[in-house]
Amino acid sequence: FKNKKLITTILIFAVWNAGNYVTISFLGAYQKLTLGFSALIMTLYPFGANVIRILLTKPFGKFGDKYSFNKLLFISLILYLLSYVVLMFTVPSNGLIMYAIYIVL
Repeated sequence: FKNKKLITTILIFAVWNAGNYVTISFLGAYQKLTLGFSALIMTLYPFGANVIRILLTKPFGKFGDKYSFNKLLFISLILYLLSYVVLMFTVPSNGLIMYAIYIVL
């Protein structure tokens, strides 16, 4: 490939997904054992976050079409970073609010 930006984008995306899939397997145990969430909360939060993502898909797609996939990917990675920062400060006392923010981001 001669397109260096594309190669960089693919590499960043691959590394991010690898790290994400390694950590995501522990999220259920964290919700149940550390935060003390019920099964209902563990079900409703992802459902609500997916509804929000469905509503934002079209505006984000338009942004990517107008400006570029690289800019959209950069913004998405920043939002992912912010979500993990929020998750780092999520403890049982603020878990319901902070985890909701994390899962929406």
